[in-house]
Amino acid sequence: MLIESVSQLGLRDAAGTAIKRSGAESHSIRGRGHPVKCEQAESLNTCLLSSISAAPAAATHGGNRHTLGRMFTGLIQHLGTIESISSQSAGARLRVQCAGWTAPRAPGDSIAVNGCCLTISALPAETEMLEFDVIHQTLGVTTLGALKPGDRVNLESAATPMTLLGGHIVQGHIDAIGAIASVRRDSGEVIIRVEPPGSLLEYLVERGSIAVDGVSLTIARVGDSWFDVALIPTTLQLTTFGQAKSGRQVNLEADYIAKTVITWARRHCTADRSLA
Repeated sequence: MLIESVSQLGLRDAAGTAIKRSGAESHSIRGRGHPVKCEQAESLNTCLLSSISAAPAAATHGGNRHTLGRMFTGLIQHLGTIESISSQSAGARLRVQCAGWTAPRAPGDSIAVNGCCLTISALPAETEMLEFDVIHQTLGVTTLGALKPGDRVNLESAATPMTLLGGHIVQGHIDAIGAIASVRRDSGEVIIRVEPPGSLLEYLVERGSIAVDGVSLTIARVGDSWFDVALIPTTLQLTTFGQAKSGRQVNLEADYIAKTVITWARRHCTADRSLA
């Protein structure tokens, strides 16, 4: 998404100090194809700040209760292995082998498992293992329900104020399940084409960000029913994309800033096709 006249949006920093602002009362936001005329840019400022700020209220993600302030960066810290997944009344108990992962962790901590934010339920003392309780809804709307023993998964601990934001802001809320349409090599890099549900396409823009199975990736191209990402050897080595193949389903999370702006625009803006 391209925001025109960014300096006129009246954005403020965390302390409330104006970053840059003009006196204009009308601004234009351009999405996929048509600009939108916005009459109340201050509302967008409030909307963005409220979504970026760490809110004290509690919410449920992946069947686990934690604060809204939890987030990830999409830089995978470890490749885990599914030890077991067993049914229980509330959903399933997921056990993940994480031998060699030195990141501090404790019951109640948030971990992104293939991009889905889960809460550690237990840390068995005898092994380097993580256990998570996953509710039925999460199993149904993510790829976690299809995991089986031996499958590799991407793991990332929740970010802190000191975490290097080397990827992009990832919430761990899966928007949809997509499918890998093709994997091809081109001049030393691997190009993966993903087919997402149509409802997700409006949030995708070339050179924008998307989390695929929890990995922060830059979108190389966007088509009518697909998008491409280009992967370097390091990404292939450190994530499950080293085993990517056509037909594999993946968890998708669109850039939350794009989702916030588009949602705000729908509620508070009027289409002005004369500017197209």
